[in-house]
Amino acid sequence: DGEFSVLVLGHSYGVDCTEHLPALAVAAGIDNFRVARFVKGNCSIEQRYNYFVEDYDKGYSECAPGTTEWKSAKKTVKQALEDREWDAIVFQNSLENQGFYDKAQPWLDKMVEDMVKVQKKKFKNTPKLCWNMFWPISVLLEKSSAEPHKTRMAPYQQNSKIMFEHY
Repeated sequence: DGEFSVLVLGHSYGVDCTEHLPALAVAAGIDNFRVARFVKGNCSIEQRYNYFVEDYDKGYSECAPGTTEWKSAKKTVKQALEDREWDAIVFQNSLENQGFYDKAQPWLDKMVEDMVKVQKKKFKNTPKLCWNMFWPISVLLEKSSAEPHKTRMAPYQQNSKIMFEHY
């Protein structure tokens, strides 16, 4: 019933994860799905929180329901939260911090609290909160000697199976 809206806060992999969702929805006959994203290259949760507090207005694009074309706009996260009721908000941490929940703290908790407050005030809504764990890239990083990849995989002995089993 009504529109289903997803807001993604991430980096370039946020584009990879969402780029074809509108076309898939349209092809499936779903005409009430909206997806929007704030993308900043390798953006950490700490940076994203600072952008939220500072009203950073770059990196926003969205695809309206029933369409497949992404449109960019100058918009802050706060403006996006006040524009519409979001059913889900997806968070993504930087590559070197991905998979380490503690490295998202305390910024993630603060940002979630503030974002939910905006949604509740305007729409009486609590969106579903999602954490984008982009594990497929870990397979590529297993043999990497470059930082931050080597550091990121170190706790998992450079093995994506161990990483997957950890979570």
